[in-house]
Amino acid sequence: VSKLHPEVAHLIEPIQLALPSFHEIRDVIIPKSIATVFSDEVREESEKAPELVERIAAACRGLTSHQIDDALSRSISLHKVSDPKLIESLQKHKNTLINSSGLVRYYEGTETFDDLGGLDSLKSFCKKILQPRQNDAPARPRGVLLLGPPGSGKSAFAKALGKETGRPTVVLDIGALMGRFVGQTEENTRAALEIADACSPCILFVDEIEKALAGANGQAGDSGVALRMLGTILSWLNDHESDVFFIATANDASRLPPEFCRAERFDCMFFLDWPNQSERDVIWRLFLARYKLDADQPRPPDDGWTGAEIQSCCRLASLCGVSIVEASSYVIPVSASGSEALEALKAWADGRCQSARIPGPWRAETTNVISNTDPTPVRRVRRNSDPTNN
Repeated sequence: VSKLHPEVAHLIEPIQLALPSFHEIRDVIIPKSIATVFSDEVREESEKAPELVERIAAACRGLTSHQIDDALSRSISLHKVSDPKLIESLQKHKNTLINSSGLVRYYEGTETFDDLGGLDSLKSFCKKILQPRQNDAPARPRGVLLLGPPGSGKSAFAKALGKETGRPTVVLDIGALMGRFVGQTEENTRAALEIADACSPCILFVDEIEKALAGANGQAGDSGVALRMLGTILSWLNDHESDVFFIATANDASRLPPEFCRAERFDCMFFLDWPNQSERDVIWRLFLARYKLDADQPRPPDDGWTGAEIQSCCRLASLCGVSIVEASSYVIPVSASGSEALEALKAWADGRCQSARIPGPWRAETTNVISNTDPTPVRRVRRNSDPTNN
């Protein structure tokens, strides 16, 4: 009960108990569960393989002690302790339990950096700061904020990073945190962040966060719920000590609160530009192979295309049984359909974000949304505001 009667509230001290840590799971919960529930054969096998107990404990992070007992009972009834499939079974059972909370979900994709063309500077930075360190290392990675046009690979990168670094990817849907009762949204937010802390080391991924925090300016008519939720997230970003790498993506930086982008919230902000010609060649090869299309067929003009539009073209060509040139007639690039909003995004990111392609700040002068085959200065063309002047 969160609220007590005023006559007894002063007599009771609430204590917030966190989810079991890795050391508590390894040293207390698992030995106790094995000693009291399982047979002597299981106990003997676990004693002979202490490294396996550590892997079991790592797979059970994010669960309560009762859920760990249940997961072990189900998995050991199907597999022996020495069976490598035991860890896989535990992980699947944990994913089901955490997904059932409705607050976060595990992403179980298989993408790696080999499935992404370009983004070399972003890949190198994240792999460098996420490399294994000693437990007593004072520095911990915080996360990155990814800005860019729709379809530029922000979400695909976040999902591939977990597989590339061996960390589970936990997806946080802020819309699912909203509750209909007073205080429920804030409680759900704290519970979701607590689950992420218990699952560390992991990657916590929030997609299109500017839409989720759209009411944080206090003008949304929600009695300040979005503002209080933003405060909870900002406090956690600044103060959490767990090894959780936070990745947020955004298509419209102007809607992000200034305090969200300040130093020590994230390790760095990156702008994911439109792919240049060499990057588009890599993306074409990846999706032509994925959809089993002829890699030597002519390609349509793809200036200003993102990776998502190249994938859409290949998928439509496979579905319709036509060439990619014919399928390209169904693809309208976002550089044409949303040019005004994208120009505003580029103006905001100019000098504020790092380039995801090459090391250094991203500069709008060195790119062109229509033709960006090389990172060299190009001539700007102003749009004529007088419709009678041709």
